[in-house]
Amino acid sequence: MVRCLFRDISPIERSNSTLLWSVTGPEDLKVHASLYEQPFANFEVAGAVVAFGVKHSPEFVLQTLGDVSKHHEWDVLGGSKKLCMLTQYSTGADPRNNISASLIEGSSGEILIKEVDVNRSGSLVVWSSVSKKDFDLISNGQPISEDSVLISGFSISADGHTTGGSSITLVLRMLVEGDQPLQEKRQRAIDLITDAVNQTVKRVKEALDKQRPPSIMI
Repeated sequence: MVRCLFRDISPIERSNSTLLWSVTGPEDLKVHASLYEQPFANFEVAGAVVAFGVKHSPEFVLQTLGDVSKHHEWDVLGGSKKLCMLTQYSTGADPRNNISASLIEGSSGEILIKEVDVNRSGSLVVWSSVSKKDFDLISNGQPISEDSVLISGFSISADGHTTGGSSITLVLRMLVEGDQPLQEKRQRAIDLITDAVNQTVKRVKEALDKQRPPSIMI
């Protein structure tokens, strides 16, 4: 999943599938939101990306955001629903690299798949919810269409402007739904994904401070 995190939502380049976009917020929390057609699929997706800094080490940020038991504390788009882990396995030489599958409590059997990938430049924490049917296909080694998987996640790296701080890039995606007229529905989707990003950033900072209050100076 990690390789698909930034697909179609680059704040620098707009793809041919982009239908609508906006840039909002102050310089230190500028949200780039876009609405695009999912390639080879008959639906539209709203996506947004924002970069922000925190006064916590990249290792601590990864530990907190990669923790399945704390996922609900900041997952605004997921409805802040708790997860019940079903399975987890390692995916690389680094012991922190893993993929987990968890039942989303209060859902109709949906499964959240979460992947943690650590490399030389930083780390990625990505996730996507899938139906029980698709999860069973994956578990049996059968492919599912990547176009039906909406991937969200964090990129975490050291912040060059602070001592010991981190730079986090957040990506969120959601399916565009509703019975409103097309243009109204599209604008509402942009507004919803922008608000979800801002709320998620707020929740992430609260979750980090609750675990370990920042103590470094800029």
